[in-house]
Amino acid sequence: MVNTNEKIQRIIKAAYKFESRELAFSFANRCIKSMAVMLGDDENFWVVTLADAAVLEKAGYEWVK
Repeated sequence: MVNTNEKIQRIIKAAYKFESRELAFSFANRCIKSMAVMLGDDENFWVVTLADAAVLEKAGYEWVK
């Protein structure tokens, strides 16, 4: 079983990262799956699946609007 911290680290590693909010949303809107944009702790915008976004939100990360 994977603990929560390992799961979060795996999500962060797999996230698509952008320096620009506009580019992150442009990419997310063109994906086949529904994607979310989250504010990363590395000053980047992370594009992740909605399921991964829910896990990140529980860990304290914020959705970008």
